[in-house]
Amino acid sequence: MYTSSICTPSRVSLHTGTYTFRHKHTDILPVHKGTKQRVDFRKMPTFGQQIQKNGYITAVTGKWQLATLEHWPNHIRDAGFDSWCIWQIWRNGKKTGRHWNPTFNCDGKVMDGLEKRFGPDVLADYVIAKMTEATRVKKPFFIVHNELLPHWPLVKTPQDHSLNRKASMGSMIEYMDMLVGRVLNCINELGIRDNTYVFFMGDNGLQVSYGKHALYRNLRFGQPGEKEHTRHTIKGNVNGAKSDLNDAGSHVPFIAWGPKSIPAGGVNGELVDVVDLFETFCELTATNHIVETDGRSIVNQIHGKDGPSRQWVHQGLPQGESVEIIVIPGNNG
Repeated sequence: MYTSSICTPSRVSLHTGTYTFRHKHTDILPVHKGTKQRVDFRKMPTFGQQIQKNGYITAVTGKWQLATLEHWPNHIRDAGFDSWCIWQIWRNGKKTGRHWNPTFNCDGKVMDGLEKRFGPDVLADYVIAKMTEATRVKKPFFIVHNELLPHWPLVKTPQDHSLNRKASMGSMIEYMDMLVGRVLNCINELGIRDNTYVFFMGDNGLQVSYGKHALYRNLRFGQPGEKEHTRHTIKGNVNGAKSDLNDAGSHVPFIAWGPKSIPAGGVNGELVDVVDLFETFCELTATNHIVETDGRSIVNQIHGKDGPSRQWVHQGLPQGESVEIIVIPGNNG
Protein backbone atom coordinates (compact mmCIF):
# COMPACT_ATOMS: atom_id res chain seq x y z
CA MET A 1 0.00 0.00 0.00
CA TYR A 2 1.27 3.46 -0.93
CA THR A 3 0.08 6.91 0.11
CA SER A 4 1.45 10.42 0.03
CA SER A 5 3.90 10.78 2.88
CA ILE A 6 2.10 13.47 4.91
CA CYS A 7 -1.39 13.35 6.34
CA THR A 8 -3.52 15.90 4.44
CA PRO A 9 -2.75 14.83 0.85
CA SER A 10 -2.93 11.19 1.89
CA ARG A 11 -6.37 11.61 3.43
CA VAL A 12 -7.78 13.74 0.60
CA SER A 13 -6.68 11.07 -1.88
CA LEU A 14 -8.33 8.43 0.32
CA HIS A 15 -11.68 10.21 0.50
CA THR A 16 -11.83 11.32 -3.15
CA GLY A 17 -10.00 8.51 -4.94
CA THR A 18 -7.90 11.06 -6.84
CA TYR A 19 -4.19 11.77 -7.12
CA THR A 20 -2.70 14.89 -5.58
CA PHE A 21 -2.13 16.55 -8.96
CA ARG A 22 -5.92 16.50 -9.39
CA HIS A 23 -7.14 17.55 -5.93
CA LYS A 24 -4.18 19.98 -5.44
CA HIS A 25 -3.76 19.35 -1.70
CA THR A 26 -0.06 18.54 -1.46
CA ASP A 27 0.81 20.07 1.92
CA ILE A 28 -0.41 19.75 5.50
CA LEU A 29 -3.50 21.87 6.09
CA PRO A 30 -2.49 24.08 9.06
CA VAL A 31 -5.42 23.04 11.26
CA HIS A 32 -3.05 23.12 14.24
CA LYS A 33 -2.85 26.89 13.73
CA GLY A 34 -6.60 27.39 13.55
CA THR A 35 -6.65 28.02 9.82
CA LYS A 36 -9.83 28.98 7.98
CA GLN A 37 -8.70 26.91 5.00
CA ARG A 38 -10.53 23.68 4.33
CA VAL A 39 -10.77 20.80 1.91
CA ASP A 40 -13.98 21.57 0.02
CA PHE A 41 -15.81 18.26 -0.25
CA ARG A 42 -18.83 20.01 -1.73
CA LYS A 43 -16.75 20.32 -4.90
CA MET A 44 -14.93 16.99 -4.60
CA PRO A 45 -17.15 13.90 -4.28
CA THR A 46 -16.21 11.41 -1.54
CA PHE A 47 -16.89 7.73 -1.00
CA GLY A 48 -18.70 8.75 2.19
CA GLN A 49 -21.23 10.74 0.19
CA GLN A 50 -21.80 7.88 -2.24
CA ILE A 51 -22.14 5.18 0.41
CA GLN A 52 -24.40 7.40 2.54
CA LYS A 53 -26.76 7.81 -0.43
CA ASN A 54 -26.88 4.03 -0.66
CA GLY A 55 -28.55 3.79 2.75
CA TYR A 56 -25.54 3.16 4.97
CA ILE A 57 -25.11 4.73 8.40
CA THR A 58 -21.80 6.59 8.10
CA ALA A 59 -19.49 7.73 10.88
CA VAL A 60 -15.92 8.92 11.36
CA THR A 61 -13.57 9.28 14.33
CA GLY A 62 -10.25 10.65 15.46
CA LYS A 63 -7.96 12.95 13.54
CA TRP A 64 -9.67 15.15 10.94
CA GLN A 65 -6.82 17.05 9.30
CA LEU A 66 -9.14 18.55 6.68
CA ALA A 67 -10.77 21.61 8.29
CA THR A 68 -10.93 23.55 11.56
CA LEU A 69 -14.28 22.62 13.07
CA GLU A 70 -14.71 25.95 14.85
CA HIS A 71 -14.75 27.66 11.46
CA TRP A 72 -16.48 24.89 9.50
CA PRO A 73 -18.84 23.05 11.89
CA ASN A 74 -20.64 21.23 9.06
CA HIS A 75 -17.50 20.11 7.26
CA ILE A 76 -17.72 16.46 8.31
CA ARG A 77 -21.39 16.27 7.36
CA ASP A 78 -20.51 17.76 3.96
CA ALA A 79 -17.99 14.94 3.50
CA GLY A 80 -20.77 12.35 3.80
CA PHE A 81 -20.84 11.35 7.46
CA ASP A 82 -23.98 11.22 9.60
CA SER A 83 -22.10 11.14 12.88
CA TRP A 84 -18.61 11.76 14.20
CA CYS A 85 -16.35 11.75 17.23
CA ILE A 86 -13.42 13.91 16.12
CA TRP A 87 -10.46 15.49 17.87
CA GLN A 88 -11.20 19.24 17.77
CA ILE A 89 -7.63 20.48 17.47
CA TRP A 90 -8.42 24.16 18.07
CA ARG A 91 -10.87 25.61 20.62
CA ASN A 92 -11.35 29.10 22.03
CA GLY A 93 -8.04 30.31 20.64
CA LYS A 94 -6.01 27.45 22.12
CA LYS A 95 -4.57 24.15 20.95
CA THR A 96 -6.14 21.08 22.52
CA GLY A 97 -4.99 17.57 23.37
CA ARG A 98 -5.94 14.22 21.91
CA HIS A 99 -4.61 11.73 24.45
CA TRP A 100 -5.34 12.38 28.14
CA ASN A 101 -8.19 14.80 28.81
CA PRO A 102 -8.98 14.98 25.08
CA THR A 103 -11.12 17.59 23.34
CA PHE A 104 -13.52 15.66 21.14
CA ASN A 105 -16.32 17.06 19.01
CA CYS A 106 -19.21 14.60 18.84
CA ASP A 107 -21.87 15.50 16.28
CA GLY A 108 -21.23 19.23 16.68
CA LYS A 109 -20.76 19.48 20.45
CA VAL A 110 -17.60 19.25 22.56
CA MET A 111 -17.88 16.23 24.85
CA ASP A 112 -17.94 16.63 28.63
CA GLY A 113 -16.60 14.27 31.28
CA LEU A 114 -13.36 13.28 29.53
CA GLU A 115 -10.99 14.84 32.06
CA LYS A 116 -9.66 11.43 33.20
CA ARG A 117 -10.19 9.55 29.96
CA PHE A 118 -7.62 8.40 27.42
CA GLY A 119 -8.69 9.62 23.99
CA PRO A 120 -8.10 6.39 22.02
CA ASP A 121 -10.30 4.53 24.54
CA VAL A 122 -13.12 7.01 23.99
CA LEU A 123 -12.91 6.54 20.21
CA ALA A 124 -12.99 2.75 20.50
CA ASP A 125 -16.08 3.04 22.73
CA TYR A 126 -17.71 5.24 20.08
CA VAL A 127 -16.99 2.79 17.24
CA ILE A 128 -18.33 -0.13 19.26
CA ALA A 129 -21.47 1.83 20.20
CA LYS A 130 -22.11 2.76 16.55
CA MET A 131 -21.69 -0.82 15.34
CA THR A 132 -23.91 -2.13 18.12
CA GLU A 133 -26.68 0.38 17.43
CA ALA A 134 -26.60 -0.18 13.66
CA THR A 135 -26.80 -3.94 14.18
CA ARG A 136 -29.72 -3.51 16.59
CA VAL A 137 -31.74 -1.53 14.04
CA LYS A 138 -30.56 -3.82 11.21
CA LYS A 139 -28.90 -1.07 9.18
CA PRO A 140 -25.61 -1.39 7.28
CA PHE A 141 -22.82 0.84 8.55
CA PHE A 142 -19.59 2.34 7.25
CA ILE A 143 -17.11 3.74 9.78
CA VAL A 144 -13.79 5.49 9.14
CA HIS A 145 -11.88 5.08 12.40
CA ASN A 146 -8.88 7.44 12.38
CA GLU A 147 -6.74 6.09 15.22
CA LEU A 148 -4.78 8.55 17.36
CA LEU A 149 -2.01 6.03 18.04
CA PRO A 150 0.87 5.96 17.47
CA HIS A 151 1.75 9.64 17.18
CA TRP A 152 3.92 12.25 18.79
CA PRO A 153 3.93 13.36 21.57
CA LEU A 154 4.89 10.14 23.31
CA VAL A 155 2.57 9.79 26.29
CA LYS A 156 1.91 7.01 28.74
CA THR A 157 -0.99 4.76 27.83
CA PRO A 158 -3.25 3.34 30.56
CA GLN A 159 -1.22 0.15 30.29
CA ASP A 160 2.02 2.07 30.86
CA HIS A 161 0.53 3.58 34.02
CA SER A 162 -0.60 0.20 35.32
CA LEU A 163 2.83 -1.35 34.65
CA ASN A 164 4.72 1.74 35.90
CA ARG A 165 6.78 2.03 32.73
CA LYS A 166 7.91 4.91 30.56
CA ALA A 167 6.07 6.15 27.49
CA SER A 168 7.38 4.79 24.20
CA MET A 169 6.42 4.38 20.57
CA GLY A 170 6.35 0.62 21.12
CA SER A 171 3.88 0.97 23.98
CA MET A 172 1.64 3.17 21.83
CA ILE A 173 1.63 0.55 19.07
CA GLU A 174 0.93 -2.20 21.59
CA TYR A 175 -2.03 -0.27 23.01
CA MET A 176 -3.37 0.48 19.53
CA ASP A 177 -3.21 -3.25 18.77
CA MET A 178 -5.27 -3.95 21.89
CA LEU A 179 -7.89 -1.39 20.83
CA VAL A 180 -8.10 -2.90 17.34
CA GLY A 181 -8.67 -6.22 19.08
CA ARG A 182 -11.58 -4.71 21.01
CA VAL A 183 -13.25 -3.65 17.76
CA LEU A 184 -12.71 -7.04 16.10
CA ASN A 185 -14.00 -8.87 19.18
CA CYS A 186 -17.14 -6.72 19.11
CA ILE A 187 -17.76 -7.66 15.46
CA ASN A 188 -17.51 -11.33 16.39
CA GLU A 189 -19.77 -10.91 19.43
CA LEU A 190 -22.40 -9.08 17.35
CA GLY A 191 -22.40 -12.00 14.91
CA ILE A 192 -21.74 -9.80 11.87
CA ARG A 193 -18.28 -10.93 10.77
CA ASP A 194 -19.65 -12.81 7.74
CA ASN A 195 -20.59 -9.51 6.10
CA THR A 196 -18.23 -7.01 7.74
CA TYR A 197 -14.90 -5.93 6.29
CA VAL A 198 -12.18 -4.21 8.32
CA PHE A 199 -9.23 -2.50 6.64
CA PHE A 200 -6.18 -1.40 8.62
CA MET A 201 -3.71 0.99 7.01
CA GLY A 202 -1.22 3.75 7.75
CA ASP A 203 -1.50 7.21 6.25
CA ASN A 204 2.25 7.90 5.89
CA GLY A 205 5.68 6.76 6.98
CA LEU A 206 7.36 7.26 10.34
CA GLN A 207 8.20 10.74 11.64
CA VAL A 208 11.83 10.27 12.58
CA SER A 209 12.19 13.12 15.07
CA TYR A 210 10.75 16.33 16.42
CA GLY A 211 13.60 18.69 17.20
CA LYS A 212 15.87 16.92 19.66
CA HIS A 213 13.40 14.18 20.51
CA ALA A 214 13.98 11.07 18.40
CA LEU A 215 10.96 8.78 18.38
CA TYR A 216 13.18 5.70 18.39
CA ARG A 217 15.90 6.46 20.90
CA ASN A 218 17.25 2.90 20.66
CA LEU A 219 18.02 3.27 16.94
CA ARG A 220 21.00 4.98 15.35
CA PHE A 221 20.45 7.81 12.87
CA GLY A 222 22.57 9.29 10.11
CA GLN A 223 25.73 7.19 10.27
CA PRO A 224 28.74 8.43 8.26
CA GLY A 225 28.29 7.89 4.55
CA GLU A 226 24.59 7.07 4.87
CA LYS A 227 21.53 8.98 3.77
CA GLU A 228 19.79 11.41 6.10
CA HIS A 229 17.22 9.71 8.33
CA THR A 230 18.73 6.25 8.05
CA ARG A 231 17.14 3.97 10.65
CA HIS A 232 18.79 0.68 11.55
CA THR A 233 16.24 -2.03 12.32
CA ILE A 234 16.37 -5.78 12.82
CA LYS A 235 15.12 -6.10 9.23
CA GLY A 236 17.85 -3.86 7.81
CA ASN A 237 18.41 -0.17 7.09
CA VAL A 238 15.53 2.17 6.24
CA ASN A 239 16.45 5.36 4.38
CA GLY A 240 13.95 8.20 4.55
CA ALA A 241 10.78 8.91 6.52
CA LYS A 242 7.57 10.88 6.62
CA SER A 243 7.68 13.93 4.30
CA ASP A 244 10.11 12.18 1.95
CA LEU A 245 9.19 11.25 -1.63
CA ASN A 246 10.51 7.72 -1.32
CA ASP A 247 9.49 4.25 -0.22
CA ALA A 248 10.07 4.90 3.48
CA GLY A 249 7.81 7.95 3.40
CA SER A 250 4.89 6.43 1.52
CA HIS A 251 4.98 2.63 1.90
CA VAL A 252 2.50 1.74 4.68
CA PRO A 253 0.84 -1.32 6.25
CA PHE A 254 -2.41 -2.58 4.76
CA ILE A 255 -4.40 -5.48 6.23
CA ALA A 256 -7.86 -6.78 5.31
CA TRP A 257 -9.92 -8.80 7.82
CA GLY A 258 -13.46 -10.09 7.84
CA PRO A 259 -15.46 -12.87 6.18
CA LYS A 260 -14.04 -16.36 5.67
CA SER A 261 -13.78 -15.53 1.96
CA ILE A 262 -10.62 -13.55 2.79
CA PRO A 263 -7.72 -16.08 2.81
CA ALA A 264 -6.39 -16.19 6.37
CA GLY A 265 -2.73 -15.21 6.46
CA GLY A 266 -2.69 -14.53 2.74
CA VAL A 267 -0.18 -12.05 1.30
CA ASN A 268 -0.58 -10.25 -2.02
CA GLY A 269 2.43 -8.59 -3.58
CA GLU A 270 0.51 -6.32 -5.96
CA LEU A 271 0.87 -2.57 -5.79
CA VAL A 272 -2.02 -0.79 -4.08
CA ASP A 273 -2.49 2.98 -4.07
CA VAL A 274 -4.63 4.74 -1.47
CA VAL A 275 -6.86 6.01 -4.31
CA ASP A 276 -7.92 2.39 -4.95
CA LEU A 277 -9.97 2.29 -1.76
CA PHE A 278 -12.77 4.54 -3.10
CA GLU A 279 -13.69 1.97 -5.76
CA THR A 280 -13.10 -0.92 -3.37
CA PHE A 281 -15.45 0.46 -0.72
CA CYS A 282 -18.14 1.19 -3.30
CA GLU A 283 -17.97 -2.31 -4.76
CA LEU A 284 -18.16 -3.97 -1.34
CA THR A 285 -21.20 -1.86 -0.39
CA ALA A 286 -22.86 -2.34 -3.82
CA THR A 287 -22.76 1.45 -4.25
CA ASN A 288 -23.16 2.65 -7.82
CA HIS A 289 -21.62 6.01 -8.64
CA ILE A 290 -20.70 8.19 -11.60
CA VAL A 291 -17.68 9.76 -9.91
CA GLU A 292 -14.43 9.64 -11.88
CA THR A 293 -11.51 8.39 -9.78
CA ASP A 294 -7.89 7.38 -10.36
CA GLY A 295 -8.28 4.04 -8.61
CA ARG A 296 -9.47 0.53 -9.32
CA SER A 297 -11.22 -1.92 -7.01
CA ILE A 298 -9.07 -4.55 -5.29
CA VAL A 299 -12.02 -6.64 -4.09
CA ASN A 300 -10.82 -9.65 -6.10
CA GLN A 301 -7.30 -9.46 -4.70
CA ILE A 302 -8.65 -9.21 -1.14
CA HIS A 303 -10.37 -12.55 -1.74
CA GLY A 304 -7.27 -14.20 -3.17
CA LYS A 305 -8.29 -13.87 -6.82
CA ASP A 306 -6.85 -12.13 -9.84
CA GLY A 307 -8.06 -8.58 -10.37
CA PRO A 308 -7.24 -5.39 -12.22
CA SER A 309 -3.57 -4.71 -11.58
CA ARG A 310 -1.57 -1.51 -11.53
CA GLN A 311 2.03 -0.99 -12.60
CA TRP A 312 2.67 2.21 -10.65
CA VAL A 313 1.57 4.30 -7.68
CA HIS A 314 1.69 8.07 -7.23
CA GLN A 315 2.55 10.43 -4.37
CA GLY A 316 2.61 14.23 -4.21
CA LEU A 317 4.15 16.76 -1.82
CA PRO A 318 4.92 20.50 -1.98
CA GLN A 319 8.42 19.76 -3.30
CA GLY A 320 7.18 17.60 -6.14
CA GLU A 321 5.67 14.28 -7.16
CA SER A 322 6.94 10.72 -7.39
CA VAL A 323 5.87 7.55 -9.11
CA GLU A 324 6.81 4.06 -7.91
CA ILE A 325 6.88 1.47 -10.69
CA ILE A 326 6.87 -2.30 -10.54
CA VAL A 327 9.05 -4.01 -13.14
CA ILE A 328 8.31 -7.62 -14.05
CA PRO A 329 11.20 -9.12 -16.04
CA GLY A 330 10.28 -11.27 -19.02
CA ASN A 331 11.42 -14.87 -19.39
CA ASN A 332 13.83 -15.04 -22.29
CA GLY A 333 14.70 -18.67 -21.75
